[in-house]
Amino acid sequence: MRVSRSVLDLDSDAVGGLLLAYAANGSALKDTEEFASTDAYMEFRFWGTVAAVSIVEVKEWKTFSLPFSIKPSKASSKRP
Repeated sequence: MRVSRSVLDLDSDAVGGLLLAYAANGSALKDTEEFASTDAYMEFRFWGTVAAVSIVEVKEWKTFSLPFSIKPSKASSKRP
């Protein structure tokens, strides 16, 4: 899938972005982690036929931690 660089211009205060692609049935397509780039366009490759694209802009990165504790599960003689 080729996209013009002018389309991918993020807002000036964005710190990053994410391009997501979807199949016609709405399922997310996995990218092949390969892409080509020139001054005019960027080419992204996905596993499957792209029906829709979404661009997510990141305005600010936050770091946080969520404390939690997990109780051990009871031993079971049954196998799933």
